[in-house]
Amino acid sequence: MSRYLIRLLGAAPPLGDVVPDAELLRRFRAGDAASFELLVRRHAGAVWAACARILRNDADADDAFQTTFLVLAKKAAAVRGACAGGWLHRVAVNAALKLKARRSRSAGDGVEPAAPPPDEDFAAVHEELARLPERYRLPVVLCDLEGQSRTEAARSLGWPLGSVNGRLARARDLLRDRLARRGFAPVVLVACVAPSHVVHAAASGSAVSPVVSSLVEGVLSAMRFAKLKVAAVFAVGLLGVAGIGAVVARSGQPVPPPAAKQPDPPKKPEGAFTAFPELALPKWPFDRNDGEGNGQRKHLAFVAACPNLLGDADVRIDPTDDTLRRILKEQLNEGRREIGKVRVQISIGRFSTAEYLGYLMSVREMRSIAAELWANDPKTQAAWLREFVIIAKDAEAFTQARVECGTDPSHLLHQSRRHRLEAEAALWKAMNPPKR
Repeated sequence: MSRYLIRLLGAAPPLGDVVPDAELLRRFRAGDAASFELLVRRHAGAVWAACARILRNDADADDAFQTTFLVLAKKAAAVRGACAGGWLHRVAVNAALKLKARRSRSAGDGVEPAAPPPDEDFAAVHEELARLPERYRLPVVLCDLEGQSRTEAARSLGWPLGSVNGRLARARDLLRDRLARRGFAPVVLVACVAPSHVVHAAASGSAVSPVVSSLVEGVLSAMRFAKLKVAAVFAVGLLGVAGIGAVVARSGQPVPPPAAKQPDPPKKPEGAFTAFPELALPKWPFDRNDGEGNGQRKHLAFVAACPNLLGDADVRIDPTDDTLRRILKEQLNEGRREIGKVRVQISIGRFSTAEYLGYLMSVREMRSIAAELWANDPKTQAAWLREFVIIAKDAEAFTQARVECGTDPSHLLHQSRRHRLEAEAALWKAMNPPKR
């Protein structure tokens, strides 16, 4: 019996049992090469199906296949969940598309392709499958591309059989609809067997060609870039939690609304006294799974809380207003426009600390103007001053988040907090005039 076969048998589970992918990956990270070989053979069919359908010839498919498992060897710790099949299929599609793009550029320079391209509808279904969320992609990969029964797939995934059935049906509906939008006919995916020499080369770590080495680096670079994009989305989310985000980035993948309880507003740090706890920031916590229009709903929530400062209508100038009142109201209107502009700049991260401090000074001037304009109308004056308190709390929460992240020095938080306390003091005086 060959040494290679002995190693495979030593890593194999007892009959009737299947070692989960997660356990094989753990063993591989601990130095067990036989576990990696089993992973290659377990998922070779799905990976080969993607590579062969997208690329122009078998030689290119061989390179994309080997690239996929070399990426797995380098990024094994990045695989999450009980099954690596969905992750591998997506890497295979990315590798095949990158190699296909290279070949297309070569063909554009006068180099003829080695063979005609495969049917585009089969290539398109693998592209769309790679774009599906993991919970839909996995049942298709296991059942349709690897030939597992639904019961076997449920065992591999650790899911109830009903979940496999439901998600498999949903995934097929999504694929059919997406192919139809691209003008392709429905495609039936079938299990595929990878050539034995290709599987052996990937499992044994044979010599890597320059094309494969370059392709591996390209796929790894794309994965790092995707990770940075996710981090950027999360950073925008932190701004939303702080109460200033009006523009929110989100992925285009269909996801269900979150069932988890919404997080409570962040607690005020010790010493952050407020005389008006009821004037809280609108509750619009960021969640990237919150469906379409999330950023718009948050913006509308803030507009509803501050209609005078953030609404569409300017401060009305009455015909009976004298010149001073006209000037003061025009100042308020210009300030309202500045608030809207700065809030958009903040939400997309395009502003400087100096600009932000200037914005706080402008809001302070607007508050004084409003207090003067409606000094003889306590109800209107108090309504405006309440909005200035909410805006000041928004600024304080935002500054606190930036200070805690190390973006701004701590003294800016003290300035922002002092600005908020000044707004509360003005409101308190308006609501509690001295007795005569």
